[in-house]
Amino acid sequence: MMKNTLLFSLILLLSWSLHAQQNTTLLKGTVITKGEPVPGALIRKAGTNFVTLANEEGIFEIHLPDGKHNLEISYIGMTTQKLEITMPYPDHLEITISGEGISLREFEVLSTGYQEIPRERATGSFVQVDRELVDRRISTNIMDRLEDITPGLVFNRSQNARDPISIRGRNTIFANARPLIIVDNFPYDGPLESINPNDVESITVLRDAAAASIWGSQSGNGVIVITTKSGKIQGQTNISFNSNMTF
Repeated sequence: MMKNTLLFSLILLLSWSLHAQQNTTLLKGTVITKGEPVPGALIRKAGTNFVTLANEEGIFEIHLPDGKHNLEISYIGMTTQKLEITMPYPDHLEITISGEGISLREFEVLSTGYQEIPRERATGSFVQVDRELVDRRISTNIMDRLEDITPGLVFNRSQNARDPISIRGRNTIFANARPLIIVDNFPYDGPLESINPNDVESITVLRDAAAASIWGSQSGNGVIVITTKSGKIQGQTNISFNSNMTF
């Protein structure tokens, strides 16, 4: 008797599911951000259990009854997008979401010149300067662009200065007091003037003894890590032009 009751319940549930699906229309769409797909984005009909996830190409499918619906599209680190649509929807739905208003500081990656680690795993004292801050000042010298925006980085502009650049003061007596310069994970001994500021993607300044665990005795006076721009797999072609004029 129990087996028959269970079988009848399963048949009833299956028939109800098929009936509900027959009274719905399939909605197909894509979730993107900055022109790139968002895999794993959550698409939900507000206040209901109609929910689905976007695949690795950002494409999703969801069955919805005919009529007006409010959709909520969410993804970690992104602003939840709300959208009203009417089913049946005749075209392929394209939804754009963004990270505006959401702090992504905990997801930032710090480059130590030896490896890239999440900000929350980084130890010691450091300052990270992104591309926007680098471009804020106009100069052909990359070090000049760090002045007044990098705490702890001191510039001595006096003539015949012994230490023209220092990080939190001088920390060695007889050794070279110049901070260690790292460009794309390799020590750089050349003139800093020869580094094109327009080629720089980000700069990280390691300011305390924790840098010695990475670069040894050479980092006694701090480390300046410079990461230049590089191509990305399946990335779009970007062309930029910068012109400055001074009177």
